[in-house]
Amino acid sequence: MISNYLKIAVRNILRSKSLSAINVVGLSVGIAAFFLIFSYVYNEMNYDSFQRNASDIYRIYTVTKAPGNATERYFAVTPDPLPKALLNDYPGMFKVARLFFNEFWITSGNRSFKELVYCSAPSFFDVFSFNLLEGDRGSALNNPNSVVISKQFAQKIFASAEPMGQVLKINNTDFMVTGVLDDFPVNSSIMFDVLIPTKFRQKVDPGFEDKWYSMGTHTFISFTGKMTPDELRDQFPRIIAKYVPDFVKTGGFSLVLEPLESIHLHTGIEYDIVPPSSRTFLLVLMLIAISILLISCVNFTNISISRHTERIKEIGMRKVLGAQRSQVVVQFLCESILMSFVSLMIGIGLAEISLDQFRNLTGKEISISPFLTMPNILVIGAFGIFVGLIAGSYPALVLSKHMPAEVLEKHAAGRSKSTARNILVVGQFVIAAVLVTSVFLISQQVGFMKSYDMGFQPDNIVAVPVETEAEAGQYEKIKSFFNLISSNESTHGILSVAMSENIPGDHFNNTFGIVPVGANDKEAIQMVVSSMDENFVDTYRIRIIDGRNFSLAFATDKSDAVIINQSAARALGWTSAVGKKICYIHEHYPLTVIGVIKDINFQSLQNPMEPMVYRYAAGGYENTAVSLRLDPSRISEGLSFIRENWAKVFPMFPFDYFFVKDKYTAAYLPEEKMETIVEVFSGLAIFLAGLGLFGLSSLKVTQRTREIGVRKILGAGLSDILGLFAKEFLTLVLIANLIAVPVSYLVLNKWLQDFAYRTEISVWIFILSTVLALAIAFVTVASHAFRIFTVNPAEVIRRE
Repeated sequence: MISNYLKIAVRNILRSKSLSAINVVGLSVGIAAFFLIFSYVYNEMNYDSFQRNASDIYRIYTVTKAPGNATERYFAVTPDPLPKALLNDYPGMFKVARLFFNEFWITSGNRSFKELVYCSAPSFFDVFSFNLLEGDRGSALNNPNSVVISKQFAQKIFASAEPMGQVLKINNTDFMVTGVLDDFPVNSSIMFDVLIPTKFRQKVDPGFEDKWYSMGTHTFISFTGKMTPDELRDQFPRIIAKYVPDFVKTGGFSLVLEPLESIHLHTGIEYDIVPPSSRTFLLVLMLIAISILLISCVNFTNISISRHTERIKEIGMRKVLGAQRSQVVVQFLCESILMSFVSLMIGIGLAEISLDQFRNLTGKEISISPFLTMPNILVIGAFGIFVGLIAGSYPALVLSKHMPAEVLEKHAAGRSKSTARNILVVGQFVIAAVLVTSVFLISQQVGFMKSYDMGFQPDNIVAVPVETEAEAGQYEKIKSFFNLISSNESTHGILSVAMSENIPGDHFNNTFGIVPVGANDKEAIQMVVSSMDENFVDTYRIRIIDGRNFSLAFATDKSDAVIINQSAARALGWTSAVGKKICYIHEHYPLTVIGVIKDINFQSLQNPMEPMVYRYAAGGYENTAVSLRLDPSRISEGLSFIRENWAKVFPMFPFDYFFVKDKYTAAYLPEEKMETIVEVFSGLAIFLAGLGLFGLSSLKVTQRTREIGVRKILGAGLSDILGLFAKEFLTLVLIANLIAVPVSYLVLNKWLQDFAYRTEISVWIFILSTVLALAIAFVTVASHAFRIFTVNPAEVIRRE
């Protein structure tokens, strides 16, 4: 019996090849898109779950707040001495792993790479269960000059040679490889290629564990049952009161304990090791995935219902010949479930085939195979049955209940109402319209950020990092390099040269409490502090609003003068700042404001403008980069000259540089990635909605073939025939877009609130989205109308 149902089902599916193909393709594409997006979201939501004791591992992060300012800043790092203090005050209560890092050149033979070098104690391997392929977990970091490297980095620097026992030169110091780590899982919040012992830092910088104002340590706690996370949280105020200096606590300072498995979804925290994922973005992706799947299922259901209403005569004849209602129900459900399962299998195959392209799109090494476990396969199978039952339920349960004479009479009476079907069409175009509108706005916001006036001109500026080694004479080397360049700049396409502590687009690490001289320290305002020389303003073409630039003509500029930005002047309540004095609350040394510069966005436009203070770049630690503005027509020549002079001053370190504008471009990559992903899947949604409309309009035209033939004989033109169908479908699409407008506005306005600088939601976005949807609907319907119009009406009527 079942085989008979299946044979008839296959015959009926093959009899309507085009509509069956539309149904299968539409549902398959929707299922494939859902699988791909779900695999990405699942991966992002399950970071660090591979750690054996993941639920017992926590991170400590820092929260600071400026006086009189409600805005809090969150840092993934803690004061450098915190891990040592925790172990001293609470011995044996938990295990602590700390990580801090810096960028250094690593050399082996004639191969050199610039890498982030991490530093930790042997307890790192007690807290985390990363797999050590070679070496001993307990002793790999015992020697100050030992180094543990990743398998990937070992292959990069040693090729096929055995890495254990090899010597690496890191920042001009020899280290021996004592361990090789397996490749990190793709869903790890901690990733690095090079790990050296904390003992080495203690050796070169003995006092770093006493500097509570220095924050650069990532602190992780593994609880062993002797103390609970809540008990440690209760101790944080005592630790802060005991150790943290008052000038650090000005405004607000607190420590927060956070589960390891929550780290990756906590945005807004600065200095994360691995960039986090936005919960909002993942929610949007899942909504897109569900929307595409819904559109696919709606199409499948709509076309299935429409096809089965064409078979109402068949139902009557089956009943006349003695078929029971249950047999008719089973027949239609078999056909629908069979098509659903075929679509499901093809969809999974499409997802696997598209996986490489999707990895390139997201930048993540994801896979769908982990989801194809037996429990998940059963869920997937249940989904296939569910979709088939929904699509086949109308003809199976509604049409099959009528008596034969009633069924044949209904068929003769003509077309039945299709209110439910129209609602489904409107629903899927609402979803498509919201997605298309989102694409337009995201694209507009990204373009807005890229073209926004930053307050300076980053084009054609090359930055050369020069923080190479912590030793006496560092500043002299940097100055020597600077002098070699600046003395010959005009002859090699170099327009200007400047020295500074920070480069636009990078993080500005230093923030200090600032007060006007004579004010109470409690009134301090937290400000970003950086340094620049007298050439920086001209090199970056920054406008001076009031006062003057630094100048070598004034000897006191190097020690007693500062330049502030407009935001700093406003924060201090000054309409005229030049000549006034400020001080850092941890020094109380008076500094005279000699100039006010225009607010410049030294970070990306996701971040608000901050008050900034610029001191003169006079010491080695305050000069970590040289910036050079190049003649755009002689960039290659200028770079060659810079490289040549670098080799004269720093022969042991390869030349490294970047273009400042590229830093800003990189800052907008998350938004660009989001734009691309939404574009691709919104395109799929439009394709599927159009595919469904194509199938429905094809059925509509087929149902009214005889009517069209008669109208044509009576003199109707192409526009008349087109109007018959276009009016109905275009009305549905227009209604869908009118519903989508307020929904889109609410969703997109919420998304824009995450940006300090944002574009306006323009009316043209909604108009363009509506016009696009109407155009797709019109072309789809017109293609069918034109096809049927070209058929000889006599032939149509004869066939009917």
